[in-house]
Amino acid sequence: MKGFTFDKNYFWLFLILIGTALLYSKGLHYQFVNWDDNMMVLSNPTLDKSFLQCIIDSFSKTYIGLYHPLTIISLKIDSLLYGTDPFGYKLSNLIFHIISVIFLFLTLKRYFNHSIVVLSTIVFALHPMHVESVAWVSERKDVLFATFYVISLYFYSQSKKKNKVLNYSLSFFAFILSLLSKSAAVTIPVVMLVFDYVSEKSFSLKQIIKKSHFFILSLAFGILTITLFDTQNNLFVYPNDYGLIHKFLIPFNGYLFYIIKFILPVNLSAAYLFPLSSEGFSFVFYSSPAIILILILIIWKSGIYKNKIILSGIIIYTVTIFLFLQILPHGRVYAANRYSYIPYIGLSIITGYFLHKYIQQKIVANTILSVISIVLFLISIQHIKIWQNGVSLFTNIIEYNPDHNLGYTNRGAAYYYGFSKNKKPDYQKCIRDCNIDISLNPIDSVSIFNRGNSFFNIGNLEKARKDYHKCILIEDNHYKAYNNLGLSYAYSNNFEKAIELYHKSIEINNSFPDSHNNLGFALFYTGDTLNACSEWNKAITGGNLQSVKFFHEFCE
Repeated sequence: MKGFTFDKNYFWLFLILIGTALLYSKGLHYQFVNWDDNMMVLSNPTLDKSFLQCIIDSFSKTYIGLYHPLTIISLKIDSLLYGTDPFGYKLSNLIFHIISVIFLFLTLKRYFNHSIVVLSTIVFALHPMHVESVAWVSERKDVLFATFYVISLYFYSQSKKKNKVLNYSLSFFAFILSLLSKSAAVTIPVVMLVFDYVSEKSFSLKQIIKKSHFFILSLAFGILTITLFDTQNNLFVYPNDYGLIHKFLIPFNGYLFYIIKFILPVNLSAAYLFPLSSEGFSFVFYSSPAIILILILIIWKSGIYKNKIILSGIIIYTVTIFLFLQILPHGRVYAANRYSYIPYIGLSIITGYFLHKYIQQKIVANTILSVISIVLFLISIQHIKIWQNGVSLFTNIIEYNPDHNLGYTNRGAAYYYGFSKNKKPDYQKCIRDCNIDISLNPIDSVSIFNRGNSFFNIGNLEKARKDYHKCILIEDNHYKAYNNLGLSYAYSNNFEKAIELYHKSIEINNSFPDSHNNLGFALFYTGDTLNACSEWNKAITGGNLQSVKFFHEFCE
């Protein structure tokens, strides 16, 4: 594309950064959502510890079944700076995203023409499929690992030109930081080989040997991740009528899904849930291997695979998306927008190549890039709205998955805990969603418990007790249900029954401070101040602040 260069002023990069900042600026004022944010930030015990202890725990333990110590440490830093204000956490996500955009531009500039560089940067910065990674606080691991991912690639590209030892060392160090943020960074060595293939005349075994320490570390970290992976909490159990053919087709469908969403980023959801029955799979699902085979034949017959740029884009997309194709199913989704964060670099390279080849005039190329930017920006600005709060998020999930109970379970919880626009609980709406959820899944103890709590808070103790009893029938170790059931009897001045239930809750989980606090309260009202003070003291040790007041007033 003769004359189509921006080497001197980086004008396109400047515009992209402005667009990125504008796109996500409103989202900075959105709330936390009750989808991992509560576990990752609001009730993460590691964040309550000293900074040193947080570092020790992050590197020595998994959290919610995953090992990403640098992600936890970054959240700890945010907690020190911002407390529980979501603005700061979201700002950090945006800053990491912007840094990634800059380094991606600088890295690709080393290997490709500017139509590819600009288009790839536009897609990475503004594509609606990437909104989830930036707007969702709990996806800190995505933006953090991607930042070090592209920084590693950047220093690797620089090592080809000057200060080889320094830049190569910085690349390896950034690679380590990326791995410690998210295990998906294991693909970096392969992408480096692809860039070697693009920039050098030939490909040799020597290039692999030079990166042996990258590959060895990738292998070691991959083994570590699999070893530490919490299968009980993360693996998905397929519905009974899913046969081998369905399980076989899921990765093919995923591979094609992200390509389709790259081209047409519409009808986006925060969760693409597995169908409840094999009858829910679409024609595209069953035909996905055939479609992919046709694409392979077209690439082969046309000979375009011989083109280094096209082949490099295919390899980057395939290698980086492979980890997310649900070959080993985790979670309840067959695809997720956030999984496209790095892989779309590969598809952007291919698209940028065709733009460069077939659009020769500068004004036309500029117009096309401008239109793509505007379209992606407008779709993204609409999609980001679902991340306003828990209610808006799970309303979106319900809209696209009306037969699943997951959306109703979590929107009910959002209403109960105040993850809503006015940040206040709405017990009637919680009951409404819990009723729908329970009709879909009668043994969902989460919704039964939240519905019981809602009944309790509006003063209907009889219905609350029924739900607590149902929870206990489903999970006989549901210590919170025993505790709240005891509380319902205490509110009726039946302290003997309440004390019995509190003891049962403590028997199941002796470290639950609320049960000790409530037991102390019940003992105090029966005249047993000595044991009441003992229970309040235990509650204080567990972090119950209400017990501090009681202990100071009645025990000192």
